[in-house]
Amino acid sequence: MHHRVGNVAFSDDCGKVVLKDCAPLCSDNWAVYIERISNDEIAYGVFSFEKSPTSLSMRDSMPLLSDELALLISRINIETVEIIGSKGSYWHLEFSTTRETHPDNMEEFLLFAQNCTSLIESPELSGDFLKYFSRLISEAALKSHGTILACSKEFESKKPAEIADAVLINPKLDFFEAFRGYVTLKSAESITHLSRIEDLLQGFLNCDGIVVFDELGRVVAYRAFFRSAVATEQVVGGARRRAFEGLRTLVGTSLISTLFRSQDGLTLYEGPQNGQ
Repeated sequence: MHHRVGNVAFSDDCGKVVLKDCAPLCSDNWAVYIERISNDEIAYGVFSFEKSPTSLSMRDSMPLLSDELALLISRINIETVEIIGSKGSYWHLEFSTTRETHPDNMEEFLLFAQNCTSLIESPELSGDFLKYFSRLISEAALKSHGTILACSKEFESKKPAEIADAVLINPKLDFFEAFRGYVTLKSAESITHLSRIEDLLQGFLNCDGIVVFDELGRVVAYRAFFRSAVATEQVVGGARRRAFEGLRTLVGTSLISTLFRSQDGLTLYEGPQNGQ
């Protein structure tokens, strides 16, 4: 669905006109489009796109438009703008002195998502759910002010002493069951339920502290704060980065993996490199 707002002469100032008319109309479900209709004129407006757990995001869809000349421009964090071309090109504009380590891929989120779905036994749904879940946690992390995620096995009974103050969630936030309900029923109730727990996950990531997942696609705890007698003064960065470096020492024993996303775009992963 799209709504055409108007036309404007192509010039250095046309972007200001487009944003003034269209930016207030945009939300998670609506975006601005600009179409060149002649050498001297552009058309512009807003459009919505299918946003279901099984649909491709606009970012993932860009390579499918290789026969068209198109660009997708989006803000992926507070100081970074990403530009993706339909021919496979990527550009990142950093409005910061801090540069992202791996700006052009989401491999860290995929590895972490594989950890968090490794015990799901559903051959008919596991592949689609992994794509959905990886995209979900990456988008939630990008919208947050920075976060730390951890994947743990039997967290309630084997809670690491270093994050023992975590707030347990009862019942667990079960994304796989919600996803299965959506795929099976496709009812208004199943869609609403999945949307609500997605919103709640965003709330967890917006809180201070570490969000803990298990291997069944569930959030089991949040607001965990790392405390250890081992000093981390050598680490360059703030409290969140120091906490992540501490969590790294637990991977392979108390934790399966952990993922760090800073407010300015740095993403770090510690765990199995095959995601299993």
